[in-house]
Amino acid sequence: MLKILLIDDESIVRQGLRQSVDWSALNLTVVGEADSVSAALNLAMSYRPDIFLCDIRLPGGDGFTFIDKVKKILPHSQIIILSGYGDQAYMLSAIRHGVCAYLLKPSSVSEISEALTKASNLIYEQRSKDLDYQKSSQFLYENTDTLKMHFFDKLL
Repeated sequence: MLKILLIDDESIVRQGLRQSVDWSALNLTVVGEADSVSAALNLAMSYRPDIFLCDIRLPGGDGFTFIDKVKKILPHSQIIILSGYGDQAYMLSAIRHGVCAYLLKPSSVSEISEALTKASNLIYEQRSKDLDYQKSSQFLYENTDTLKMHFFDKLL
């Protein structure tokens, strides 16, 4: 299961998300909730979530401050913005910060589930690429001498 952290300064929003989304059907588990940038960063360091569902306006900074910091420690994590701000400047900034999706409050459970599925698929794709890279690297490491020999045979 992938891990998700819910970040919103309104407890009723976090509670509503917990209760309305069928997390197990999406193969997700909520590892925590945060109401500020500092709390979110602390939980991110502890639990290393795969996905963050994050508001823009937060005590201690904005969601973009959080995104910048968390991407340094968890570069392959996916971030979904759930915000009451539909301002184009926020949306463009979200794109520049590499968020997976930008949802407006109130969003339907199906919209949230669709964004979570998209984020999960991106994570699984990245993991598959990482695994392929590891296998290729291991093959090259284990067969370096043989590959060198064949290279020089063909060269000469």
